[in-house]
Amino acid sequence: NNVLAKLSSRSQKDVYSIMKIAETGSREGINLEGNYSVEEINEMISVMKKLMTIRDTVLAVNLEYIASAAQADAYRTEPPFKMQGSYRNMNRMAEKVLPIMNDQEISELINDHYKNEAQTLTSGAESNLLKFAELRGIQDEEQAVRWEEIKKTFKKNLLLGGASEDDPVSRVVAQLTTFSDGLDRIEQAIGVAVRQQAELQSTRAEAIDVEAEVDELATEAAEAQGQQNEALMKAVGELAGFSKGLASIEKVLAAGLQQQQRVVAPQVSARSDALGPLSKSLASIEKALTETLTAKAAPESDAESEGPDPLAALGERFASFAKSLDQIKKVLADGVKAREQRGALRVIDEAQQSDYEITSVSRETLKKVWEIIAAERERETKKAAASKKGKADEDKGGPPPLPEG
Repeated sequence: NNVLAKLSSRSQKDVYSIMKIAETGSREGINLEGNYSVEEINEMISVMKKLMTIRDTVLAVNLEYIASAAQADAYRTEPPFKMQGSYRNMNRMAEKVLPIMNDQEISELINDHYKNEAQTLTSGAESNLLKFAELRGIQDEEQAVRWEEIKKTFKKNLLLGGASEDDPVSRVVAQLTTFSDGLDRIEQAIGVAVRQQAELQSTRAEAIDVEAEVDELATEAAEAQGQQNEALMKAVGELAGFSKGLASIEKVLAAGLQQQQRVVAPQVSARSDALGPLSKSLASIEKALTETLTAKAAPESDAESEGPDPLAALGERFASFAKSLDQIKKVLADGVKAREQRGALRVIDEAQQSDYEITSVSRETLKKVWEIIAAERERETKKAAASKKGKADEDKGGPPPLPEG
């Protein structure tokens, strides 16, 4: 090759260095003894890579030629391979390689060379070219079919040997051979059919197993859905009872708050405002439960359609309900605290100018306290009057009065 000719005139070591770079693709640790420009080195490496591709093909052809030549004609299963892979073939192709050629051009170079070589084989050119294409892995479907036909015909002719076609025995042998080939093809077809049938049965068995699993899953899903619907119905019933109880509580609270409206008007308003959202939250929970039951009872196609999750909406309703309960709890606590503060009453005794502090008293208790105070006041008055009368009697010399009671 003209590009590589300069290597032989400068250093034999550089030849192996270029080969190593072409094989590994790495220049690490490689030093060239000759002086080459970067462009020259790149061209030499490119040509060397292409020559290695040609070398591999030549070696494969040479190995097949040796293997075919080593076989006796009586034991052949295909026509003999007579193409050669020698240094002569390598040199003829190497001198045509250029650095700018691509892989497709190198492949065409190899094919053209061996097509020219096959022309010298006369009647064996077709079989050798088909075998060459098989070696390189470039046979198309048409070439593969033709190559199989040639190999079958070759084996049939090898079985008949050199007998004349006018010989009746030879014709009988040929007919028996054809019959034997037909039986082989029938056997192959039956084998393929048996394998396909086995695969089909295996597929059917797998399909039956999958169908059984699907039925089982569907049954479990139906049971789970039934249990869930039952639980939701139970929750709706309990919620209805709770709603009635809440209505009663609201009624009682409203009646009690109405009695104290003059004194605690702000607390009445706050509690009423708190009970309103609580009732609304309870109504929304009932609605969400009803919608959830409706969604669970809907067909599968409706369940798979896109839309808000009923259970998620139900969770939001319960969160709002809990918030309303906390609010009414706070309002009631504030009311209790206010009542405790109002329970500390200051009762003023106008006569004795004495103060009495009464904590958490009702009207009935306050009335009893006033009765006790009045009785005690009357007793003290009588005692003072008796004491004054007794003192007057003593001054007059009379007996002292008897103690009262």
